[in-house]
Amino acid sequence: MALVTAFLLALYYGFFSAHPIMLIMGPSGMPAVIGLFIGIIMGDPAKAVMIGAMIQVMYLGVVHYGGTMPVDQFFASIIAIPISISTGMDDKQALALAAAFGALGVAIDTIWKTLNTSAWGPYVDRACEKLQYGKISRGSTLFPILTRILLSTPIIFLILYVGTDAVNWLMDNLPQWLLIGFSNMGAIIPAMGFAMFITILGRPLQIPFFIIGFYIMRFGDIPIIGMAVFGAFLAFLSVLWGDPDFFKNRGQA
Repeated sequence: MALVTAFLLALYYGFFSAHPIMLIMGPSGMPAVIGLFIGIIMGDPAKAVMIGAMIQVMYLGVVHYGGTMPVDQFFASIIAIPISISTGMDDKQALALAAAFGALGVAIDTIWKTLNTSAWGPYVDRACEKLQYGKISRGSTLFPILTRILLSTPIIFLILYVGTDAVNWLMDNLPQWLLIGFSNMGAIIPAMGFAMFITILGRPLQIPFFIIGFYIMRFGDIPIIGMAVFGAFLAFLSVLWGDPDFFKNRGQA
């Protein structure tokens, strides 16, 4: 991977992983959206978005309790998507790579939060006691962001710049049965994401809709956008059917 490309991707992760703009951090933290930015930088947005969407499905059922991060989807995406594009790796193998790196991002995030609470938290407290508003602003925004950039950027840069050649070497030298195993594992992981999602949020009344959607997608050859619109329509109807007073209230109005 080119030196400049690896640095831009590392800087992109270091800045946005610090949550600088809270109003857009929800959508911008989704692997599909991350894939779009990576694809623009690397010149292949279609493949990057596709891999990002698959990573997003893989972590569909992951829930962050109390600010904890069981897996870093951003880190998994910033490693797996660029390396997949650079090496021509199979999409399913890219998912297996993302699953492996997702846990490493959690360690970096934990170190960053520890630094914030041990260094910048007391800094802001002292500034509050003295009503030093400039220090309060810098200690709660600028300094944590710079800390994240300095902590994350070198790690991402080295993995992308050096790891691409390492992955190329592995792809050329690993036995075929192991590569097939990685592909099969990557194919199973998104299904596990759906299973986790159903386990956490699924209700008996919603399970039939999930099964119907699966079979329509599988045998109807409907694009994902069309299926999303159809699913939204079914969700709207299910809400109406679940409220027996809805039509009565509409009639009285």
